[in-house]
Amino acid sequence: TYHDPCYLGRHNGVFEAPREVLHRISGDYRELRRSRDRSLCCGAGGGYAWMDDSPKTRINHMRLEDVKASGSKVAAVSCPFCMQMFEDALKAKDPEKSIRAADIAELVAEALE
Repeated sequence: TYHDPCYLGRHNGVFEAPREVLHRISGDYRELRRSRDRSLCCGAGGGYAWMDDSPKTRINHMRLEDVKASGSKVAAVSCPFCMQMFEDALKAKDPEKSIRAADIAELVAEALE
């Protein structure tokens, strides 16, 4: 699945290009419930990453739950802040490592191997 980052997606309107790439390299692409212009922030926007919130209200934890609900095993991102937020959520909420966060460029490189 693909997490739409705020600036690439909602601010610049780039929604299809990352999905086209992922469709070409993956036989099992799954769309998140909240995606494209309705996507939820990863939690890093507006300095939110440095706020000390309750684990129940952390945006990155909520976003990880969206990925889990999709049934996807990989959360593809295209923003370094989103990557960090997903990695932090995975450490806290996915100790069995059932989901992997990966930059879309990493996934393309792996597909070329």
